[in-house]
Amino acid sequence: GQNDDGAAASASTAALVLGLGAGLAMGALVFGGAAPLSALYCGGGGAIATHCATYVRIRGLVMPAAVVASVAQAVCIGTKDARSPLASVMLAAGLNLICDFALVLCLGRGIAGAAWATAASQLCAALLLLRSLGNRGFIRLGAPQESEDDRPGASSAAAVSPASPPSSWRASIRPILGFFPFMWVTSMKMSMHNAASATAAALGGAAAAAHSVLYALAFVCFTFGDVGSSLSQAYLPAFNRGSRTERVEASIKPVIRPP
Repeated sequence: GQNDDGAAASASTAALVLGLGAGLAMGALVFGGAAPLSALYCGGGGAIATHCATYVRIRGLVMPAAVVASVAQAVCIGTKDARSPLASVMLAAGLNLICDFALVLCLGRGIAGAAWATAASQLCAALLLLRSLGNRGFIRLGAPQESEDDRPGASSAAAVSPASPPSSWRASIRPILGFFPFMWVTSMKMSMHNAASATAAALGGAAAAAHSVLYALAFVCFTFGDVGSSLSQAYLPAFNRGSRTERVEASIKPVIRPP
């Protein structure tokens, strides 16, 4: 947002809209492919794969809420608000625990009850974070309202100043998409982890146990690499200089020299 509340609100809204779209797409894929995914990770069919598919389908229904909650947490931290994510995590954990006791132990819903408990906690966390961002003015779905100073003829400086790009969430999507290389690297990392887990599940018996031990040792060796990756992700936004149009407009601004 570059110390601009309007630009920050547009960027956060664009990120939430993109997160909702990505969550809907991932949720549809997970819900539709629950059976083959469960068979892959459970090493074939059987009762375990059936129960796993039930859990995966329910979690797929609330995948949009989970993704939006993750994006909203990042926005809160980026706006120097660590209290709202902490409150949402504590509330979600408490709700998850209560629903687990109620649905699994009291009502006997089994694995489906555990899935619905987690789904309810994720939905509650997303709603709490969205409410916090909305109250702070970081969610703007409509066009920005024109202030008195921005109206034509308000001042001579405003009349001669060049037109700035529209500060809407749609205009903020393009700079966010500039992080595609980072998203590509992260998706490849997650794909490798998931592929390793699926391979371990398909081995079975002692081979799967040996794979788990080797995987744990690998994570110990990858500690410094993961820390470096996290640091790079944290400092990466500083290198996002905006869209090409903004850079061109900044480069052609007239330079006023003193007489």
